[in-house]
Amino acid sequence: MVPYRWEHEACDETAAGELARAAGVDPAIARLLILRGVTDADAARRFLQPSLDHLHDPMRLAGMSTAVDRLLRAVAAGERIAVHGDYDVDGITATVILRRTLELLGGEVVHFVPDRMKDGYGLNTPAIERLHAEGARVIVSVDCGIRGGDAARRARTSASISSSPITTNRTRSCRRRSP
Repeated sequence: MVPYRWEHEACDETAAGELARAAGVDPAIARLLILRGVTDADAARRFLQPSLDHLHDPMRLAGMSTAVDRLLRAVAAGERIAVHGDYDVDGITATVILRRTLELLGGEVVHFVPDRMKDGYGLNTPAIERLHAEGARVIVSVDCGIRGGDAARRARTSASISSSPITTNRTRSCRRRSP
């Protein structure tokens, strides 16, 4: 067996030293920050000590007010809401956070995290049909990307399903239009 060999990325040691002094961090931390593209002390502090006021207003996201209104109507009407997540760590985290938030608001919520081998990746028609059969009238996908367009369109337009799909995606740039 061949032993693994670590390969280190080159780092501007002068810039790392200046950042370490200016931000008051260990030189090893400064090197990592430089390699991530964080090059000044203010950005380093913001990266290392994030706070909620650093976040953008989520209501500025496209379609957010429509999605929030639909979810609040579902909670008020006692409609079952399904959160369809992904099986990686950020997908599971997003699923739990959204489910718990909706439950705290009084929603009747179920979740679905696909089995990688059996269900594949992303929002798909069989999953939507299964969630609808279990009573879900609103289906929110989290961390599933935007490739589930056909399934979301089917949920929205099929008389046999008649669910309200809400697709969320944290990716910064999408070449395809979100369903």
